[in-house]
Amino acid sequence: MMMKSISYILSGLLWCSALAQPTSPRPLSNSELSVTTGSTQFALELLHATSLEAGRYMNVAISPISVWAVLALMREGAGGKTKSQLQTALHLNENNRDIRNAYRKIDRTIHVVTDGVEMIGASALFTDPNRPVQWEFEYLADNIYKAFIQPVNFANTTGTVNFINRWVGNVTRNRITQLVHEEDMKDPHLVIASGNFFKGNWLLPFNSSNTITEKFYDDKGVELGEVQMMHQNSHFRYSRMTELGAKVVELPYEGQQFSMLVVVPIGNTTIDELLERLTKTTMEKIYHRMTTEDEEFPDAFVEVFLPRVVINSDYVLNKALEKLGIHDVFNDAKADLSGISPHNIHLHKLIHKAEVVIDEEGTVASSATGGVMSERQQVPKIRANRPFAFFIVENSLKVILYAGKVVNPHNM
Repeated sequence: MMMKSISYILSGLLWCSALAQPTSPRPLSNSELSVTTGSTQFALELLHATSLEAGRYMNVAISPISVWAVLALMREGAGGKTKSQLQTALHLNENNRDIRNAYRKIDRTIHVVTDGVEMIGASALFTDPNRPVQWEFEYLADNIYKAFIQPVNFANTTGTVNFINRWVGNVTRNRITQLVHEEDMKDPHLVIASGNFFKGNWLLPFNSSNTITEKFYDDKGVELGEVQMMHQNSHFRYSRMTELGAKVVELPYEGQQFSMLVVVPIGNTTIDELLERLTKTTMEKIYHRMTTEDEEFPDAFVEVFLPRVVINSDYVLNKALEKLGIHDVFNDAKADLSGISPHNIHLHKLIHKAEVVIDEEGTVASSATGGVMSERQQVPKIRANRPFAFFIVENSLKVILYAGKVVNPHNM
């Protein structure tokens, strides 16, 4: 009988906000830099691919670091073309030691609990005791990727589903309590799950008394509906990046380690064009542009208009990942996951769920170059009353924890 492996990815996200000066990035080794920049590139490409799959009028929220972490773990047990496709899509090199060291550094850096920010994450392998995984893979999962390993009785479908969902609920503070359903558990060999919960208070909260009802438009200026628009005029890092056709503002959280970047298209730039252009840039470049302009105008204010947002996303990411070149792992005749199991297994589907809430208090989960403005005649404005993108970033490593697009006021 052909066996199959079902992998589920989950991320829970609660938005609460604040502004802070970003922390100074610590030096990275070349191997760490390669892995972290690779994870960021994967995040930008995954958001673009997921956005295309979701469609023109569907809001999107994903946790790219969760997906990246699970696929990085799967790469450890992959061989042949399956492994090479994962490595290419994840932008990883061939050096296992470098990848593992960098993974541990990322894991230690992004998971913090403070008064103003809470970022908690965990991974788990739910295994069949009658069809155990390879001991080398189990060792790496436990010791390098810090994955919780739990044998379960897949014959007891209801009990296994309840057990996995309870684990998911614990990781996400019960924001997501139903990751898997009984219909998902058809002869599974292995379930790999990853969960994140993020809650951050803005350093400079929005005053709810300034929140008013405003119209929201599509890329062509056609009114789509109304939103509750938050507003404040404060000192934020900001840049108008003509090569993206967008304005970018940084809204940091308390503690200054994490920030949300809001990227709003300008002119005739559509959200799809913006997301595609973002895949050709880097977080380092965006941060550099904002830092340069902030140094030139250290006391300048930026007027920010940002809608309250609630997004609940539920995806099977197979097609989005196939757009990034990951094909064989989903094919029962081509998948080479022999390093995970001696049985003939493949990745049946990769499920990803996320919740994003943005409010006044914070968040619960080409070669053309644009010049920096040399003079500001008036306070810059960034008004997110049209489709826009957002990213929650760990500032020292520039790792994207959460990403999404807001396009439809009726689904938020």
